Amino acid sequence: MAKNINVLRRESQIRTLLAQIITNDLTNTNIINPTLVDCELSADLSHVKVYMSFSENEKRGLEALQNASGYIRSSLSKSLNWRKVPELHFYIDEVSKKGLSIDKILYNIRDKENFETNNKVSFEQKETNYGNDVNPKTCTKKL
Repeated sequence: MAKNINVLRRESQIRTLLAQIITNDLTNTNIINPTLVDCELSADLSHVKVYMSFSENEKRGLEALQNASGYIRSSLSKSLNWRKVPELHFYIDEVSKKGLSIDKILYNIRDKENFETNNKVSFEQKETNYGNDVNPKTCTKKL
């Protein structure tokens, strides 16, 4: 189901504020280089799924964020003029992990191909079939 413009606008607003609060206001040592990847606000504006990634120890970082969710929510309430501040639910972003694994696979394939060809690049010009009515030198149709 498509989200309406109000939900999208509020998602953007809450994403910006959450990124500022998490990176600037939290001082927990378990949260190492947090990156807010995405937010999904429910249609009734009562819950927010926050997808995070961390450079190290994701499990401890996620637990620390869940423990600090009350503080984060109160900081949000000071900045937002909403009637009710949504509950925060933190998740590890699995999409970026899958993307990195796909990148590794593609990199390994490219390295294998380079090894098999001994890093030589072929500049041979192959014949192309222009058809009977095309001049191959000028690539124009014969009249």
